[in-house]
Amino acid sequence: MKIKIEREPKQKKAKKQKAPKVTHIGTRKKGVMALWILLACSLLFAIYKNFTGIDQHTVHEQKVIEETTQDTKGIESFVYNFIQNYYSWENDSEALDKRQVELQNYLTDELQELNSDTVRSDIPTSSEVKRVQIWRVQPEAKRTFSVIYTVDQEVSEDDDKETLSNTYRLTLYQAQTGNFVIVKNPVPWTAPQKASFEPKQLKESQGVSAKTQEELLEFLETFFKLYPQATQEELDYYVNDQVLPAIDKDYQFSEITQPVFQKDGKQIKAQLVVHYLDEESKSTVVAQYNLVLQKGENWKIVAIGEN
Repeated sequence: MKIKIEREPKQKKAKKQKAPKVTHIGTRKKGVMALWILLACSLLFAIYKNFTGIDQHTVHEQKVIEETTQDTKGIESFVYNFIQNYYSWENDSEALDKRQVELQNYLTDELQELNSDTVRSDIPTSSEVKRVQIWRVQPEAKRTFSVIYTVDQEVSEDDDKETLSNTYRLTLYQAQTGNFVIVKNPVPWTAPQKASFEPKQLKESQGVSAKTQEELLEFLETFFKLYPQATQEELDYYVNDQVLPAIDKDYQFSEITQPVFQKDGKQIKAQLVVHYLDEESKSTVVAQYNLVLQKGENWKIVAIGEN
């Protein structure tokens, strides 16, 4: 017996439709973009500040250099001429009037009035400037300078004469034209004093054999005997690059004292005192030298050492 099996026909599956791509434009991308822009701006600003900072620093350094190289010759000449007039007078009314007129070339109108009675016609003295020593010219403010100086006066009264030495400080102004005017009267000051400083000395010879020391002394004695009247061409045999100039003096060599030698690589540092007799003044000249010597074909002075 045959059994007939009927199969249902397969139904075709419907194809699934793909969902369309959707581009989301949200706040996240905008925020990232803004951060990148901010970072770029910060970097550019930092670079700008760095360059402008260098430029400003450079300008500042140039300004300092200009101040340290201030030419004070004009100031010194102006103050010197003022001192000659201000501290000199005669016991004579006509001479005093002339002095007052001369001071108009140096003082402001206010200072002229202030100084009008400093030297009166009834004073019994006269004064003459003997010596002027300008110690220091120092910038105080824009175009304003202070000057410290010492003046020696010979003050006479009848037949009596006395030499006075005093130190003062005044203030002057320099116009853009280069002209000067004293804006503050001289005030008593103190002159520079001796500084408490001693230069470093070589205490003893180090690293130099006795034989080499003997050679060096022989070389130095020969050189310093010739040195006072030697020409520059003659000195070239003993000295490199004119580190010691020709002096053309009538000196008679006496001796070398306190020689100390120290080895420094291929060179020798020498510290010594040279004694000469000055044939003109008949006095003794005592000259201290710090020299650097080096041996090639012969010993030579190659540099002046630090004092």
